[in-house]
Amino acid sequence: GVSRRTSINAAASIGSRSAGFGFVSSVIELMFASYRASPGDATTIHKFLRQSLAVTGTSESCANTRARLRALNGREPARLPDHAVPDHFRRAAVLLLVGCHEDRPCIVLSERAANMRSHAAEIALPGGRIEPGETPEQAAVREATEEVGVDANAVELFGRLDEAWSKARNHVVPVVGWYDAPLQDLAPTSPEVARVFFTPLARIARPEAHRIDTAEINGRTYENDVLDADTFDIYGLTADIVMDLLAWLAGTERDRITIRLAELERSLEP
Repeated sequence: GVSRRTSINAAASIGSRSAGFGFVSSVIELMFASYRASPGDATTIHKFLRQSLAVTGTSESCANTRARLRALNGREPARLPDHAVPDHFRRAAVLLLVGCHEDRPCIVLSERAANMRSHAAEIALPGGRIEPGETPEQAAVREATEEVGVDANAVELFGRLDEAWSKARNHVVPVVGWYDAPLQDLAPTSPEVARVFFTPLARIARPEAHRIDTAEINGRTYENDVLDADTFDIYGLTADIVMDLLAWLAGTERDRITIRLAELERSLEP
């Protein structure tokens, strides 16, 4: 639930190149590297390892990735209980939009403008406030249209990932969709967005692409997942949600709700 800017290459732009490799095995290693059990908790670690080794099914092909994402329709996302989220948190939705570029599944991300009051200059997923009368799905697609020029008619929605929260006091619903239009046509369409990127999922699933940074906020230390996308880093809340997506594609779950609730409680302590 905490984001901290790490680094971004000033020359980063839409599109990227990477060599192919085994997507599932990479996700398994990445997830195990990022799994945080207490010291000496061998039972938990072994259970997670067995779960990861049971993965049998998704490659980096666009067709297989799309089919796996479509299966989200049958998944019930974990929710943050209403009583645990303060009333002053606003409801928000983000869109994890995946499309095919050069025969590889890629995810759409943006860099927020440096003059924004919250999450300034951070790497983010398209998204924002859920307006009265909107569903999270409607809000996510509307925001993506307003921010990065997404053609709403080209979006196929699949389902939701587990809920999260942000340091900007947002209660976040992650929505997953597929884009049936050229990713290279996306561009900033709002003053809130500085640049638009898309990066192959296989690139950020590499074990060596993941690290954990620490951030000091209001006297408390938080851990941030960081994914190296070559020309820029994905970090904080965005990385946490993207890793949930990678876990689903690998055929497993991260089950982060308990940790997110604990971090939310810590952030609210006086």
